Amino acid sequence: MTGSWTSMRARGRAWLIFVWAAVVITSFGLVLIINPGVDKQNQEITIKFFAPAHGFFAMLSGLRNGGGGGLGARAMERNPSTGCAVCVRGLLALPLVSYNRNKHLCDMRGHDFGYQFGYRMFYPGGDYPPMEKDAVLYGGTDPGRFVPTYMIFCESRVAPEDRYSDVYCDPEGGKKFDRRDVYIITQNALADNTYMSYIRDHYDYSRPCITNPVTLAKFEPWQQWVFRTGWTRLHRDTMYPKEPIWIPTEQDLQKAFQEYVTGLRGRQAGPEEQVDIDASGRVSVRGVGGVMAINGILTRWIFEHARDKHAFYVEESYVIPWMYPYLTPAGIIMKINHDAVARS
Repeated sequence: MTGSWTSMRARGRAWLIFVWAAVVITSFGLVLIINPGVDKQNQEITIKFFAPAHGFFAMLSGLRNGGGGGLGARAMERNPSTGCAVCVRGLLALPLVSYNRNKHLCDMRGHDFGYQFGYRMFYPGGDYPPMEKDAVLYGGTDPGRFVPTYMIFCESRVAPEDRYSDVYCDPEGGKKFDRRDVYIITQNALADNTYMSYIRDHYDYSRPCITNPVTLAKFEPWQQWVFRTGWTRLHRDTMYPKEPIWIPTEQDLQKAFQEYVTGLRGRQAGPEEQVDIDASGRVSVRGVGGVMAINGILTRWIFEHARDKHAFYVEESYVIPWMYPYLTPAGIIMKINHDAVARS
């Protein structure tokens, strides 16, 4: 891939076309889809979505440096001067400029806020006791569900001696963090059938288990073989809480929808409840308020089924009104108590 376009080999041209097309699609395409703002806050929020564009741009920069180096090498063959050699070596060192400009943005050494945020959900410290064993945690915001998910499924598998003790302020003084007993559920997605299927496969009584052949009957034979093969190799046997809990089925989701529509007939829809009723009487819910109302019904049902055996916590985003009487502070999140709390 050296020299001009006409002197390139077919493989070099193909790579260059692919990378340019990828840069355009993953950058300008995402700009059209996301339409991000130019303020600092929007930049911080949307930068992660442009990671593929940054990757392809880095590849394009590498091709540029490689092509430039090839031209320089040819020039040195024709004119082996000291100046030409310095220029070629300067091209090889050009990536150091980008490295120095961006290092401070990428270097997270000593920045343990994310780790502390996740850790303090389970061990808030101060006068707050640790989260009870086998608790159910509702995570509402993106960091409120993704960070504890990482803590449960990833950090719980890291041995104390393998952790970055010089980077993270380990609140437990080097003790192993293991909270695979916690059920992590996002309350904002319970009205989605795909997410509910995913959660049922994690925690419901119907979740796949090689010791219960009935739970594998819905899978194809080859899928059952893959599942049995990965049961211990992929740690499926130890990754999730031992005891299942009740998770709503698709039929329960329909019942929650009907309960919401029935309740809506007796009151005025809120500003964020976009509910449409066509000529045949079919009801569709599109607004955030309506979807969250259905999510609220489902979270309440899970709570009512499991509160006698499990503690409940919530990292809140959209408000779920039924929780108010049950909530008390638990560090950076809230605890949903078994019974309504008396207020003074």
